[in-house]
Amino acid sequence: MTRVFLRGGSTDVAQTERMRRPSSLPLAHTRPDRRLVHTGAILVGVITLGAVGAGCSSDTNHSAPAANVSSGAGGSAAGTHSGAEPPGSPASSSSAAPAATITIASNVAQGSPLGLSQPVTVSAKGADSSSAQVTDVTVTDAAGKSVEGNYDASAGTWTPAGLLTKSGSYTVTATAKTSDGQSATNSRTLLAAANGASTTGLYAVRPFKRSNVGNAQPVVLTFSQAVPQAQRAEVAKRFTVKDTANVEGAWRWVSPTRLDYRPKNKWPVGDSVTVTGSIQGMPIGQTWGAGTLGDVGFDVTSDLEAVYDPATHEVTVSEGGKVTRVMKSGGGKKGFESLTGKMVVTGKERTVRMTSCSVGISCTPGEANYYDEQINNAVQVSESGTYLHAAPWDDLIGKADTSHGCFHLSAADAKWFYDKVLPGNLFVSKGTNNPVSVTNGEGDWNLTWQQWIS
Repeated sequence: MTRVFLRGGSTDVAQTERMRRPSSLPLAHTRPDRRLVHTGAILVGVITLGAVGAGCSSDTNHSAPAANVSSGAGGSAAGTHSGAEPPGSPASSSSAAPAATITIASNVAQGSPLGLSQPVTVSAKGADSSSAQVTDVTVTDAAGKSVEGNYDASAGTWTPAGLLTKSGSYTVTATAKTSDGQSATNSRTLLAAANGASTTGLYAVRPFKRSNVGNAQPVVLTFSQAVPQAQRAEVAKRFTVKDTANVEGAWRWVSPTRLDYRPKNKWPVGDSVTVTGSIQGMPIGQTWGAGTLGDVGFDVTSDLEAVYDPATHEVTVSEGGKVTRVMKSGGGKKGFESLTGKMVVTGKERTVRMTSCSVGISCTPGEANYYDEQINNAVQVSESGTYLHAAPWDDLIGKADTSHGCFHLSAADAKWFYDKVLPGNLFVSKGTNNPVSVTNGEGDWNLTWQQWIS
């Protein structure tokens, strides 16, 4: 008997759009959009194939005995009697050479989960238990393309060079030969499924859907699990960024779960960017990939940039290379210094509840640094909760740093800035020893281009 074991994998797939803190962030942090897709069927079975000598032929050119191929157990060839020899003569005898019998089956029970890279084990015996040898094993995918792998005749195993594709259909073909030269070939199609196997999902995308953004907007793809170092380049190749201005840009893994794309220089105003790609069914580590980008992209409509200078306690706003407004401000007080560096606006809210407990400062009412406030015209620039916002209670705006890390503005300036700014605009904070990390929001512009592509 020849047994061929084919293993693959599948599982429930969740594709979500992740919502960042606080509770609602427009555009860049859209509310969750969860979609659940269940995949995973397993085909298992047994096929036996018999091979016997061919019947006599009236053709004077006699060929060597040929193997018969049958999908049923113990199938035999239908001979043709030429009439040249009388019935019962040796040439018409029913005795046949030993047949090679090949069986291809799954090595797991019906409905059991399949592995991702299990070797295919092959062995053979003649119909009368005489010796037979498997001479060749090949595996092809649904498109008929050969799957790379290695067959070890001494061990009787064919091992795939990589993981099989989720829910991919594979045809295993084995050829065996008996000791007297009889041969037979049989194929069996199996479905590599993955019940019980985990997935690496495309968990969040920013911007989540087509929108107007500022010219510093990166593309941010977040995955539900860490992508192995050895596969990150291949995963990145699955996604394509195209823009109408055809500017230079590149992907970079900023963490094991996050892949960002930014241009060498900021996008030109008027540019239109489209992102496509999919990891659906891609083997990633010992998991399956899950997620396909839909209508993802953005239109660049603003080059607004705001810069905070702690020496003057001012935020200077420029558009088109010209200063359009200088706003009195104030940053974080001692022990709560504001972040320093280049930060991309990720969202804005007319009113947002800010609490000291949510950022780990104080959860006890009455303590010196406890607060629980409804804040107006808040523009977010970091994942950790840094905003530029209205602070009408702060009498020291423009004179001193009094906040817990945010940038205070007057009510009038905060409203003006809120109305003008877009997600994707750049905010630069100078002068503290608290640098923002690349992954704290969208800090991609803190790396030089050479650092970005290295």
